[in-house]
Order: sequence, then structure tokens, then C-alpha cells
Amino acid sequence: MVEAGLTPGQAIVAATAGSARALGLTDRGTIATDLAADVLVVDGDPLADPAVLADQDRVWLVTREGRRVAGAGLAASSAPAAAGTE
Repeated sequence: MVEAGLTPGQAIVAATAGSARALGLTDRGTIATDLAADVLVVDGDPLADPAVLADQDRVWLVTREGRRVAGAGLAASSAPAAAGTE
């Protein structure tokens, strides 16, 4: 999307909140109370370097519905996720 002319911020919104809206999903797409906790944490700033989102070696943590499912942080951390998410 950035290569097509969007800013990194616009591309992230289009890929998250915009996609959720397009699919009629009202419980995801943004980080907010009472929404599905699907989160991608990367080593870097995707607004400065959007390529970090596509680099598997820079993915620190992936959560789905509040549960850790992938990423280097999954193996590196033995601490449980936030209360009520596992």
C-alpha cells in the first residue's frame, strides 16, 4: 500500500480498521476496551519503516483473541499475558 502511494500510517489504518469495517467486523481493527485483542508487536517503528511488518525476524509477538500465538516474545517470555486474556 505504501508503494501505491499511501503513507505508512494510512496503510496501517487501511489494513486494520479499514479492513475490519469493509468486512463488517465491529469487534476488531483498533485497540480499545471490549474489542478482540489481535495484536502484532514488532521490533521497530512501522511508521518510519513499514518493512518491519513483513520481516518475520522482527515480529516480537502476535496475539489472537488476547492469547499469545507467535513471535520471539512468546519463547522469550515466561510471564503470563495480562489478566483476563488467557
